[in-house]
Amino acid sequence: MPKFIHLVDDEKFIKYAFESFSKLDKVDNEFLCISNKKNLDYIDFDCVLKDNSYLKSDDFVKTLNKCDLLIIHFLNAKYYDLLSNKKLTPKILWIGWGGDYYWMIDTLKGFNIYKPMTYSIYNKFRITRYFNYFNRLMKKTIRKKNIKIINRINYFAPVLIDDYELIIKNNAWFKPSYFSWNYGTLEDNYIKGLEDFQVSGSDIMIGNSATITNNHLDILQSLKQSNLENTKIIIPLNYGDLKYGKLISDKAKSLFGNQVQILNDYLPYDEYLNLVKNCNKVFMGHIRQQAMGNVITLLYFGSKIFFFKESVTYTFLIKSNIKVYLIEDFVDKPKDFDFDFSIEELTTQRNNLLKNWGREINALKTKSVLELIK
Repeated sequence: MPKFIHLVDDEKFIKYAFESFSKLDKVDNEFLCISNKKNLDYIDFDCVLKDNSYLKSDDFVKTLNKCDLLIIHFLNAKYYDLLSNKKLTPKILWIGWGGDYYWMIDTLKGFNIYKPMTYSIYNKFRITRYFNYFNRLMKKTIRKKNIKIINRINYFAPVLIDDYELIIKNNAWFKPSYFSWNYGTLEDNYIKGLEDFQVSGSDIMIGNSATITNNHLDILQSLKQSNLENTKIIIPLNYGDLKYGKLISDKAKSLFGNQVQILNDYLPYDEYLNLVKNCNKVFMGHIRQQAMGNVITLLYFGSKIFFFKESVTYTFLIKSNIKVYLIEDFVDKPKDFDFDFSIEELTTQRNNLLKNWGREINALKTKSVLELIK
């Protein structure tokens, strides 16, 4: 019986991986979390918890060598010594999340994840833990030694294939082969019980969090050029960088006054849905892929989602025959988007979403992992 060992962090997405891989017939899946936590917050299934000292032990490598495939969920820097260990023998699949590989994309010539207004305030927020992590990871990883570490990995599953294409564009040294796999399914993890939920109304939502990669300032300034009188503007800022969130809140209120509703606190899901139900326009300013769970769920519900033309996600969705729009086009002719999808259009949209993130394709992709060990 093939054995897979999953190296995981205590994050909410891991349960989706457990659900998917547990459905594989005659495969022994073991989940291993290495952390100094005493208890796990998000993982509520059978998972071995070891403290960080285990990373340095001989037993760690011996345990991993018993598996046919080592699956690393998010390439945390703590695994670098492991990957440089010549005694490690199994094939390795790296399932990337974005934060663990975007250092290879952010440095590409002509690729900038910040729009002009956001970039002008970037230095105010790069001192946060979030950006320190990126900077440390980039500086550490671009060394020749750590390029070799990355190339110890056999297969790489980024969030979008477009991410892989951007990586290999200017990183000729990158050797892991592309593999397609994503967390969760629309039916089981995103829209369960809400299959017939559909948005209406004319409210606008901007971004998904208080993180600078949302490019809030540039969206707000763009929307100011449009006639949005009597339109409610909802901005979720209930997680991320609080100082950045305060800046965005103040800027939004100065531009749009009482039209703005800031979400500073976590809402019960039914209350969140009540807000979403009235948002038929959503503006996502990320240039890098981000908030994909939010994006595909809102698209399924019938929201029209707008991106900047440089967006990696926009490019991928267009290629997947999913209807999304450009912020630039909305600014030019906002009245052109005062419509709701017809039943036929929404059905087509949902079918195309299911082709990429549905239960059936997830099962096929998960089963294809077995091909990696043949």
